[in-house]
Amino acid sequence: MFNYSKLRTYVANIIEMVEVWKKYQQGQATYQELLQLQDFMNKENSEERDSFIQKLWDETPIASDDKAFDFEETLKNVKTAIHKQESQRKAKRQTIILIVSFIMALGVSGYFAYQRFFNQETPKEQIVTPIYAFVEVPKGELYKNVQLPDGSKITLNQGATLKYIKNFKNNREVSLVGEAYFEVVKDNLHPFRVITGELTTTVLGTIFNISHREQRDNIKVTLIEGKIALSDTQNEEVLIAGEQAIYDRKENSFSKVEQATDLALAWKNDIVYFNKASVEEVIEVLEEKYNVYFIIKNKEAIKSHLIYRLNSEKYGFEEVLTHITKITDYKFEILIDGKIIVQPK
Repeated sequence: MFNYSKLRTYVANIIEMVEVWKKYQQGQATYQELLQLQDFMNKENSEERDSFIQKLWDETPIASDDKAFDFEETLKNVKTAIHKQESQRKAKRQTIILIVSFIMALGVSGYFAYQRFFNQETPKEQIVTPIYAFVEVPKGELYKNVQLPDGSKITLNQGATLKYIKNFKNNREVSLVGEAYFEVVKDNLHPFRVITGELTTTVLGTIFNISHREQRDNIKVTLIEGKIALSDTQNEEVLIAGEQAIYDRKENSFSKVEQATDLALAWKNDIVYFNKASVEEVIEVLEEKYNVYFIIKNKEAIKSHLIYRLNSEKYGFEEVLTHITKITDYKFEILIDGKIIVQPK
């Protein structure tokens, strides 16, 4: 029996190859179509191939030529076309690979740049440990003069300690324990601050005296020239020249005294000066000035408040004690070990 299905497949294959051939002739055949055409033409002893060649001879311009259809040349041309498309496809693939690689590189670089920019840890602020300078005047020694890097001058009384940062020009701040006299160079951009316990004294440029003894309940600030501001965590007080502020450390309050500069600056002139001083205040000054140690006995029985002025350059320590004894209700006894007993008469 005749196989019509095979015949239809046979005819369809020839017609398809003829159409591919026409597209090849017009330069429109795809790479896959050229491969298909090559495989078809390479078939050996194939009726389909022979019919295909005959069809080409009848329907294509080649058939109008008197020369025989050059099958080998045609196959060679098809292979050349395939090779040309392969080269183009390879070049295209390489171009695509380069583009993809470039995009990926950009993506990776962009990712890491993003990570560095957005996810990097905030640079920690460099912590610079301040270097402090300390100046101390031992009890019993002469007062000491100090000149700060900005040109300001400080005179420290006996027993005083001064602390300040060595890079002082950018941070004009000092800490004081004891008594000191200040001559501050004016600098409107960098206020000068003196820290004395709970109290801060702020100036731009002026002359003043501060008495801050840790064992006392008050801090005294006396202004010689200019204007200064005093402050704690709650209050602020402004002084003008000639005024003295007394800061009560227990009550956190200020009081003012006028015309107190002579008393405040007596120590700079080697004057022992007391104005209604209690026995504790007298002993405190004498201990600093002469580097001695007092022991008070029966303190409750001592009522005197000393008013006294004496040039210490003219009198020795024991002479000063004798003068004080004459005008108070207490007396002094110097022991063998150097300690001094203070007791009611």
